[in-house]
Amino acid sequence: MGYRYKVAKWFNLSTQFNYLIVRGDDKLTQEKFRSNRNLNFKSNIFELSGRLEFVYMANRVGHRYGIKRTLSRRMKNRSWDFTAFVGFGGFYYNPKARDGKGTWQKLKQYHTEGQGLEGGPKQYKNYSICIPMGVAYRIYFNRKVCVGLEFNFRKTFTDYIDDVSGMYYDKNEINKAYGPQAAYFADPNLGLNPGQTTGFDPTPGTTVKEPQMRGDSKQKDAYMSLQLTVGYIIKQKRGKTRLRSKF
Repeated sequence: MGYRYKVAKWFNLSTQFNYLIVRGDDKLTQEKFRSNRNLNFKSNIFELSGRLEFVYMANRVGHRYGIKRTLSRRMKNRSWDFTAFVGFGGFYYNPKARDGKGTWQKLKQYHTEGQGLEGGPKQYKNYSICIPMGVAYRIYFNRKVCVGLEFNFRKTFTDYIDDVSGMYYDKNEINKAYGPQAAYFADPNLGLNPGQTTGFDPTPGTTVKEPQMRGDSKQKDAYMSLQLTVGYIIKQKRGKTRLRSKF
């Protein structure tokens, strides 16, 4: 859902609310290390944003009424525009994963990378900010309805939309602190590459290998959408003056 206000001929202000679902599963890849990692997730995203829109082509409307011998002119002058936009927004997310029985479980409660444990990362929040940017193409019909196609890329400032970011933490320690379900979600690997999921062990005097990467914390998450949009144009009243079509 959204609302767009035309400030000037080439400039719009817009606000939008979007509901999206992003998901992924290591079972869908042929890359052996990622397949062996065996992680999966689903995250519902509720996003509210505002943005600036720059219209590349001004709207042009032909004859409003069916005057004789004007059909071809009306068709050629059908209104359309191409828009580039950038904005700022916030969103809520809550990653989930399937357990051994196929039931979706919320992941934050399981501290899958050792959040809250010695040497582990801080617990992440369920909300973050984003910068939407993209392009849109719209066609207008009868000065009332528009239909368009919009590509929207969001840069975010969190790396936990999928609950995967940094290094593995020792499964035994996670099991002691949060239980066997947490240990499973932290590392459900298939055992095809021994040592691939070695985790950080905080036990004093323990000599272990360097913890292995569970994700890539150097690159924040991003998501994008391709949307078919339908809009209704609200005419602004100007006092008691009646608006008339010009043709």
